[in-house]
Amino acid sequence: MGRKKLDRRICAPPVMSGFRPFGMPLLQTEPVVLYLEEYEALRLADYESLSQMEAAARMGVSRPTFTRVYDSALKSVAKAFAEGRAILIEGGSITCNDNWYKCDVCHQIFATENLTTFCHHCKSTEIRLISRAGGASEDGANACCICLKCGKKIPHTVGVPCHRQICDECGTPMIRENSYHHNLYKEKKLQSMKIALPSDDGTTICAHFGRTLGFIIFDVTGNTVTGQTYVPNTITGHAQGLHSENDHEHAHHEHSHGGILDALTEVTVVVAGGMGRRLFDDFSQAGKQVFVTSLSDAREAVEAYLAGKLDSNPGGCCNHHH
Repeated sequence: MGRKKLDRRICAPPVMSGFRPFGMPLLQTEPVVLYLEEYEALRLADYESLSQMEAAARMGVSRPTFTRVYDSALKSVAKAFAEGRAILIEGGSITCNDNWYKCDVCHQIFATENLTTFCHHCKSTEIRLISRAGGASEDGANACCICLKCGKKIPHTVGVPCHRQICDECGTPMIRENSYHHNLYKEKKLQSMKIALPSDDGTTICAHFGRTLGFIIFDVTGNTVTGQTYVPNTITGHAQGLHSENDHEHAHHEHSHGGILDALTEVTVVVAGGMGRRLFDDFSQAGKQVFVTSLSDAREAVEAYLAGKLDSNPGGCCNHHH
């Protein structure tokens, strides 16, 4: 029989639940889980700059154990970066001096010396005790699996992933209530956004963003398209047919990417058949999701995005000089 795994001491909860990458569909992507002891190892070694001996003493473990935890943390972060995945900080074998709670409204993790019934950030009563003072993590205790299609809930069985539970009402795989994917689903259901696609005819996607005759703007609430408008291109200054090839470089000098960003300031997502690399980067730095797709039908591309299945090929950006 192997030795019992000791809980790792954590000084304070992380200030966030994780990180999300820009420009990636999240509902169809599994996050990388960074355990709380792995987060603590990174914090002590790389943020507080402690030696591994000092960090191990803080966590109440041996130096070799700390090294294994630290190495595992680095691999998890590298996997998230390399594969464009979100990082979710939760779980693990930990103990702490305070009671840790997670709020299901503002998603903050906070610590209290005494037990509480409300979030200390937003005052919501929708909180979960994830680690009791002096004890191990309780994340998963009293949790439920929920069906997104019909809303039915069943008690979560520890050790059995919720997606293996099939709803007996509608036959849909379930997910953990208030989990990463459930919270993403709830956010997306309430979210209103605008999606812009370049188009010459109001139906198909133009092959080059800057040369389009106009833009289709889709209004979306949750996963439903609620409106569609077509706006003529008066932004770039070199819409298709207005300049010859000899004028192309000059036209690029005339228009401003700042003008494009200003005109599409309310747009959350940009989908195109192609665009210049600089414009792609400018959109991304402005916090917009950008997709360079091989699809030609605008409505089909929007539906694919809402389903989390839109293909994207940033390598399709051209590198013309401005």
